[in-house]
Amino acid sequence: MPGGATGAAVPPRGEGRELVRESSPHGRVPPVELLSREAVEKRLSGLDWQLRDGALEKVVRRADFAAALAYVNEVGALAEEASHHPDLAIHWDTVTLLLSTHSLGGITDADLALAARIDALG
Repeated sequence: MPGGATGAAVPPRGEGRELVRESSPHGRVPPVELLSREAVEKRLSGLDWQLRDGALEKVVRRADFAAALAYVNEVGALAEEASHHPDLAIHWDTVTLLLSTHSLGGITDADLALAARIDALG
């Protein structure tokens, strides 16, 4: 996995953590920090997500395509509320979600917060 066990940023992006200001339809948001691999792994302990290639990944199975699509729509509503959007793939009854902050190329608090809200969907 990127970053190894050194605690480097996920994925490594130079020295230290980077700050950016992102905009949203709701105006400017506070600076966003890329989290270290160690920080991400620690906070993942209570979530049903895996760290994969510098992103958070969750695979969810539903009864059929219609149920998978309904789940994606629920995730989409949460993503819109948060103004933070996962990558989604539907393969009949299986939904794969990938969360990362694209502008930084890694994981931030926004990703972990949305992951927790998605987990609450069940």
